[in-house]
Amino acid sequence: MSTQAGGGAEETRVLVVEDDRGIAESLVRGLRQAGYAVEGVRTGHAALAAPSPDVVLLDLGLPDIDGGRGAPEAAGPVRCGDHRRDRPG
Repeated sequence: MSTQAGGGAEETRVLVVEDDRGIAESLVRGLRQAGYAVEGVRTGHAALAAPSPDVVLLDLGLPDIDGGRGAPEAAGPVRCGDHRRDRPG
């Protein structure tokens, strides 16, 4: 379900990681309409293999990887608003 679209002024790349097809399609469609470059994947392994995005929307209940446990390991620096900090631990 890899879907990409451009058009946003900033070209923010969003990775949607969601195994529920209906939820994923709604998120991807809405983000595309808002002008984001979006890729949607259905598994944690596919997310880890995807090109590095600016933002990840992660389902914490994936069938192959526990999103709650895997997210901190896979995450890079965290940006909150205009403030940047290194990830904990």
